[in-house]
Amino acid sequence: MIVWRGWGLPILLVAMVGGGLVGTLVANITGGTANGNTWSIAKDAHFAIAAMLAVAGLICFAIGWRLNVVSAEARARAHADEVRARLVASMNEGTLQVSPGVAPSSQDEAEAFVERTVAEQYAEARSALRNRHSVFFVPVQYIGALGLAGAVVVLVYAVINALV
Repeated sequence: MIVWRGWGLPILLVAMVGGGLVGTLVANITGGTANGNTWSIAKDAHFAIAAMLAVAGLICFAIGWRLNVVSAEARARAHADEVRARLVASMNEGTLQVSPGVAPSSQDEAEAFVERTVAEQYAEARSALRNRHSVFFVPVQYIGALGLAGAVVVLVYAVINALV
């Protein structure tokens, strides 16, 4: 999609709901609600806003890191292992070709070709599979990092505001 790819938008929506619930809970606990309304956050409820941003940031970062980095690495390694198995089987059968119609001249050349091909396939698969879950072309884990940074800024502001 133009706005999001993969699970980018659903992850962001879940993070916003989770952060909103935690922010509202913190606002109720700290007394930062407006006019006794338990589901609205007043303008000066900075601790609640910091908690909301922190939880939303953590959710986005954790899920984004898992999907965009860890899962991509595992899938790229599985692809490389599959390519290696296929090439080794071809090498053992004697049907391996280093270029169309050209067989390797030695076992060392064949093994070097297999390793080079596997490394190239792994790099291509890793590049293609990383950061597939994004919103406005920004990977979800980076949105989470921005949320965490915003939580730190708001928390510092809340502490300064409370001390003044």
